[in-house]
Amino acid sequence: MNKTGLIWGRDFCFTYGPLAYLPMRRAWDVSALNFILYDIFYLANVLLIFYTSVRNSANRLITIIIIAATVITLPTYIGGDSALVWLFILIFWLIKSLQEYKRIYILPVITITTLLFFLKFNTAFVTIILFFLTGIYLIFFGKDRMFIIASLLLLPVLIWLCANLLNVDLPGYIISGFEMVRGYNEIMYLDVPETRYLFPYMYAMMVAAVLVISVKLIFKKQVWTNRKELFKQGIITFMFCLALFILYKQCALRADIYHLIYFFVYFSFLMLCIPGVFDSAKTKSIYSAIVLVLIAIPLYTVGTADTLTIMSLEDKITKKYYFENMYNYSREGSIKLFPNGNALPTYILSRIGNSTIDSFPWNTYMLYENKLNYLPRPVMQSYTAYTKYLEDLNFDHYNSPAAPEYVLYSYQSNDSRYPLFDEPKVNLVLLNNYEVVEQFIHLGTPLLLLKKKEKAKPVELRFKREYAMYLGSELVPQKGIYYEITLYNTASGKLDGLFTHTPETEMFIVNHNNVLQTYRTSPALLKSGIFGTAIINNNRDFVALLESGGTEYANRLAYYKFAGKSDRFKQKIRIKEYSITH
Repeated sequence: MNKTGLIWGRDFCFTYGPLAYLPMRRAWDVSALNFILYDIFYLANVLLIFYTSVRNSANRLITIIIIAATVITLPTYIGGDSALVWLFILIFWLIKSLQEYKRIYILPVITITTLLFFLKFNTAFVTIILFFLTGIYLIFFGKDRMFIIASLLLLPVLIWLCANLLNVDLPGYIISGFEMVRGYNEIMYLDVPETRYLFPYMYAMMVAAVLVISVKLIFKKQVWTNRKELFKQGIITFMFCLALFILYKQCALRADIYHLIYFFVYFSFLMLCIPGVFDSAKTKSIYSAIVLVLIAIPLYTVGTADTLTIMSLEDKITKKYYFENMYNYSREGSIKLFPNGNALPTYILSRIGNSTIDSFPWNTYMLYENKLNYLPRPVMQSYTAYTKYLEDLNFDHYNSPAAPEYVLYSYQSNDSRYPLFDEPKVNLVLLNNYEVVEQFIHLGTPLLLLKKKEKAKPVELRFKREYAMYLGSELVPQKGIYYEITLYNTASGKLDGLFTHTPETEMFIVNHNNVLQTYRTSPALLKSGIFGTAIINNNRDFVALLESGGTEYANRLAYYKFAGKSDRFKQKIRIKEYSITH
């Protein structure tokens, strides 16, 4: 962001932060030293966890088995899951601070918390809570109070300084991080039948692990008679349960084989990062048997998952692949842009020239591959802008003089959603302020090149009225009206959203011939809004609507209808109407 002048959290929002390029290995014009220092810090933490675990273990045999399972299952390339791994590492150092406080432990705690904040805020928010919870305990029950207070005060200062260095708008970065989590929780889930066999393993492992840690830490007479010990063991138990829940939620929310397997990939490492619990049982005991089962299930599951590619054990030990890549590293090598097989037609490139351009709904990579003047909208991919707040960021961008001159457009979505309503307000601006200048097929994908009109004017939504309807009622749309729909979860629906995902929501579009089309949606997407009296199924329909100005279009719809696929929604919904003026 420093090189583009864009500010993270205001001009650019993403699920990851400005330092995510380090674990993701996706960078351009970045020194190899950045990656080397990051890797050394990561390796040092992992090796220290291995060393201290063996040294302080009450059962070294069990500890060595857990370490071996971790080495086997933990991937060489962690990538997008790095936030999880850093969370577990941080928890290890926090627990060490609680069990045997030393000032030196605070150094990795502050460093990891700051690093994680700019890797992925969503996970970092949890680590900040745990950091302050540990600090408060040490202030009340420890002796080095002034140092702990100073450490607690140092963290926000470091975050503020790094934010300025990395071009991060802290309020926007924090809010957008929460919004992306909320949006994903309501729509980014799958129901993949062939993966359902994994859930019983996951649930059994979570119950067994929580049982072990509860018995080892909480259900002891000496703990309940000592307030200091009760708070300490309670905090450690809370840390483990929270980390386990986050691991489960991240893997189960998108229930495909790749995500679900990673629950088992990282489970052994999480066990290792809770010192004094899973490695403290006597060898011949029921607890050791449970721990061995908790190790065996991930090894079996990962070993039998044909769809998961993990580097071989030899590569993990020798690091041959890693050193070869570092030796051949170039500043352009981590993102291989040129040459490529994604070149756009020459006449398209000539028309665009050096004008600003955006890609819709995704495929921004192609703009870089063709050396175009990419001007991203704040939430750069439609499958990320799933809430009203995020949608409004993009709408404000497109509704201003900063809007790109060209848009490379393809009418598509994923997971059975209605493409027009992935970013409804942006599509509204495109229909009013842009015109089609080229239609072509690129690598099998139909694309439109849209150009901003010379006399483009902002689109305004003026509040008209508000009323209630019953869920499942027919909403007959009117031309020139924009609708915001609010659905309400029941208490059980909110619990579903916490432990799995928001109950599934459907939108039905019916035409005048009574032909029904069903799409997946979510409460947050519906609150972002819908509009239109025509059914748009492809690029051709979108062009017809755009060129008619929305007045003449054959495939007109009769009504919209919304429903939950369970009884987890209240019967009444709320509708807000806005007049579309341009």
